[in-house]
Amino acid sequence: MKIWLVLRSYGVEKLRNVLNSHVNLAELFEGVLAADKMFEVVAAPVDFGLVRFRVSSLPISKHEISRLTCGVGLEDGERACNANPKHV
Repeated sequence: MKIWLVLRSYGVEKLRNVLNSHVNLAELFEGVLAADKMFEVVAAPVDFGLVRFRVSSLPISKHEISRLTCGVGLEDGERACNANPKHV
């Protein structure tokens, strides 16, 4: 019943476009994660818009965490950046 309602509301073509855009966004997100050493993609390639990732098992120093969180808008990151401006 739900799929019928979705198909009736959007139509096959619009639903296909929405699904394709979600898959494209997932592939873009996978590329962003692959470029960041703080995360690792667990299973590539992206399947149906699902990106499986985890925090990297590589040791990251407090200095690196401070550098990565500065300017992100996280309260702790801002405090770390303001307390130690040389880390920026």
